[in-house]
Amino acid sequence: MSVLDDAAAEFRHVGHRLVDRLADYLEGIEKLDVFPDADPVELEQLFAEPLPGEGAPLADVVAELEEKLLPNCTDVGHPGYFGFITPSPLPAGALADLLASVLNQNPGAWAIGPGSVAMERRVVRWLCDLVGYDAAAGGNLTSGGMMANFIGLKLARDAVSGDRAQHEGVSGGWAVYTSDERHVAIDKAVDAVGLGRESLRARRARTVALPGLGRTGHAGATAASALHPSRQGICHPVGGRPAARIASVAPVSGAWLGKLSRY
Repeated sequence: MSVLDDAAAEFRHVGHRLVDRLADYLEGIEKLDVFPDADPVELEQLFAEPLPGEGAPLADVVAELEEKLLPNCTDVGHPGYFGFITPSPLPAGALADLLASVLNQNPGAWAIGPGSVAMERRVVRWLCDLVGYDAAAGGNLTSGGMMANFIGLKLARDAVSGDRAQHEGVSGGWAVYTSDERHVAIDKAVDAVGLGRESLRARRARTVALPGLGRTGHAGATAASALHPSRQGICHPVGGRPAARIASVAPVSGAWLGKLSRY
């Protein structure tokens, strides 16, 4: 047998064992506690070992994970877990992750991942259809909300500056208007795109007033943020009717409008 044959045989054997183990875990998850009875010091000691000097059989690695990791996890698939940031996993999603890892495609360029590129483009099209965007709309999939907000603020900065900030860097006075109910991703994004956290202007979410845009009225959980140099604006409403009101005046005020979602 070749090295590849050995690897495939090991993958098949250990993979079947691991899937069976995880299926048993899912079947019995309701009998577990949502949060493990773990002690930080004991956990640190459990994993305290020097950097291995050589590899180990895959079966041994899986066995160690079963012993050390599984008993010390938050069981997010438990019915008593209410979706704090991390959602409960779907078995189908786990298998999809396995497939993606084995194929390891790069959708960054069609030539090195044609099937994955076509599939991602279709998913983006479905998402555009879902929210009512026309055929000219597009986008890309990100690793999560943190990166999505970063990309949104980066595009906002470029749009308001006429793409000058992309080539010349940020200059002049900028302000980012946002809700006091914003996610911390907004604070990190203004830092990362060069606008600085001192440019952030938090406004009460229930009545958001933006210079040059007027008062949006009662917004409830709605939040808005606007980014502008020289009183130009970029707005990021979270949702609700006030977002539509901002959308109606944003173009007149030279504002860039983006919509953020949250669960």
